[in-house]
Amino acid sequence: MYGFKKYLAEATKQYDFIIKVAGELDEKFENKLETSLGKFDVANMSSGKKTPIQSLPLDFPEYKNMEVTVYEVTLNYPTTQNELRQFIANSLQLDINKLRVRKPGEPYEEYQADQSDEETYEAKLGDAEYKDSPAVNKDDLVVTEKGKESFLAQLAKEAKDRFKEEN
Repeated sequence: MYGFKKYLAEATKQYDFIIKVAGELDEKFENKLETSLGKFDVANMSSGKKTPIQSLPLDFPEYKNMEVTVYEVTLNYPTTQNELRQFIANSLQLDINKLRVRKPGEPYEEYQADQSDEETYEAKLGDAEYKDSPAVNKDDLVVTEKGKESFLAQLAKEAKDRFKEEN
């Protein structure tokens, strides 16, 4: 039978988080982050992965033309996402709006996951189905003057028919 100490040693739980920081970071930021997370007993921390500069970063819609650095962190001490976000912002003196803390299994994270498993895009306009379709008569379109006249005439005819039905 297990002793309590052995059971406790084997029952350690770890807590995974994804930390995203918007904007350019200095070279020492990763070390500062790991040091500040020492309070939560860091078990593992990946090096920061930078996204390309995006006109509208996915997690940061209020910012434009920024890169996002993503860290995957495993902690031994339990905490919540909001508490961790607030702690990191305070300890590193970051703008809290440029910081996101998520859990790996969140639906939002799954939505953003790499979609490389899906099939590649294939243009359909080159298919025979679209090549053999009948040509569109440009005079039937509303964008031409003749098309506008025929459209207005059709509307006037329908209005007369409705008026006759009402009386």
